[in-house]
Amino acid sequence: MSGRGPRGPRGAGRGDQSRGRGDGGLNPYGRGRGDGANPQDFGRGGRGDGRGGRGDGRGGRGDGRGGASFRRLGDDEHTPGSKIFSPPGENITPEAEVETKENQIVKENQGLSLSTLSLADFQLPLRPGYGVAGTVIHLRTNYFNMTINAGKKLFKYTLTLTAKHKEPKKDKKTGKVKAPLVPPERSRKRRQAFALLFQHQDFRSIGHGVATDYGSIVITSKELPLDRDGTKDDFTGKEDAVQALNIIVARTPNLNTGVFQSGKNKFFHYPTDPETYDKLGGGLIAVRGYYSSVRTSTLRTLLNVNAQTSPFYPAINVLDLITQHGRGDWLTVEYFLHLLRVKTKYMKHKDGTDAVKIKTIIGFSQQLDDVLDNKGKVVTDDKGNVKKRRNLQDNPLNAQQVTFQCEEFDGKILTVEKYFKEKYNITLNTPQAWLLNCGTRDKPVWIPPELCEVMPGQAFRGKLSDHQTSQMILVAARGPAENARRIANGAHRVIGFRGNNPSLAAFGVGVDSKMIVIQGRILEAPPSDVWQKISNHPH
Repeated sequence: MSGRGPRGPRGAGRGDQSRGRGDGGLNPYGRGRGDGANPQDFGRGGRGDGRGGRGDGRGGRGDGRGGASFRRLGDDEHTPGSKIFSPPGENITPEAEVETKENQIVKENQGLSLSTLSLADFQLPLRPGYGVAGTVIHLRTNYFNMTINAGKKLFKYTLTLTAKHKEPKKDKKTGKVKAPLVPPERSRKRRQAFALLFQHQDFRSIGHGVATDYGSIVITSKELPLDRDGTKDDFTGKEDAVQALNIIVARTPNLNTGVFQSGKNKFFHYPTDPETYDKLGGGLIAVRGYYSSVRTSTLRTLLNVNAQTSPFYPAINVLDLITQHGRGDWLTVEYFLHLLRVKTKYMKHKDGTDAVKIKTIIGFSQQLDDVLDNKGKVVTDDKGNVKKRRNLQDNPLNAQQVTFQCEEFDGKILTVEKYFKEKYNITLNTPQAWLLNCGTRDKPVWIPPELCEVMPGQAFRGKLSDHQTSQMILVAARGPAENARRIANGAHRVIGFRGNNPSLAAFGVGVDSKMIVIQGRILEAPPSDVWQKISNHPH
């Protein structure tokens, strides 16, 4: 797992295939033409710090592109009077060995001609140099040096999860046998399957030296005693090494129950106090977190850490959530709540303590109409049952309208409101609220929303409204100094790369606690007459 080869170590690169909108697409709400892939603008056009991230950006000066409201970022209520992140006692000079190697690479490739390149080479031409104009400055970046035990062997295994064998089902339209369902990556069931697997003695004997992406890959620090021989390949390529390191770095936040994942390598520390929520309106909150990514660079391997902000559901009562959402018809609200996980505590154990149950909201309660054919006759299935379909014209039903035959009470017909009173001695405060279906379409389980609490750590995947987007920008857009402080002071608590981390140590990996330093240049501003010409001829 050595550092990268001699390809473009410095420069004003494109980062994550994005030129300068804050963090290069990693955070859609970041602003400013800072450092390409990073939400911080630690300078302008200096030496890069890795391939892909390319570090310190290209262009902007960290004051944003979007108008006067962002011009003073870094000198606001979060960072009053402080525009530069400068931890006391830290060295602010680049690594001499790295600079020497970078200069050597440039010198060795100055004689290369573009005419000698071909599409078959599949290599981009190297830049001829790094510039000599302007004033040289030294800049901190949101990259951290990684130390890797070169003699440490890691082992990579590919796992396949298969569904439990049941009688195969056929698609009624095509007649083909349906493939068994397998939990998707990063799903709760898949994580539970991996957790059970790692309880096996072979994995437990390794201790902290087991990491996975919860997809199909497991990385171990020791070889597993497999019962049968499989194909063995050496993964010595750069891509394999980077993939393994990303999985290893993600092990700590993945095992932290207070940290929630939203997307690949994005981790968020969900606030526990509702009073501290950054509300976006419409029943959503903004939660801050971090994105991590291992990058190869000249003579070293780096960990890139970005500050992130994403929309989440608040951990509040579902009835309050519906009230906060407060827009659109009931179908819009149902879409907003669909597949949201909630917990209930109205059931009790034998000792009288609350029995917490986790449920998933399928939708609201609705009237079901008979399905009729073209001649107006009722349509039945193969078993003679009348087919039903949802009535989308009328509003969902509430606890006073839905009735069912309850065998517990001698087969009496009860409303949901009456059932909760008789069964659990609960008097509903809002019986007219639409009931939630927390079962299935065929076997519904009706629960009043006032008895459900939203489980924490659930990211919102839909589209934000214009108002929510503007609020998200206000929360997410921070100046370079504030973002640097967030990364330096908070990222290690979420990602866990500072101090003696046993998860990293088991794989022979360490991460420096200080940001790396690179070289940049301050260029003179163009003459005023140039700007005058541009303003007169904007196109």
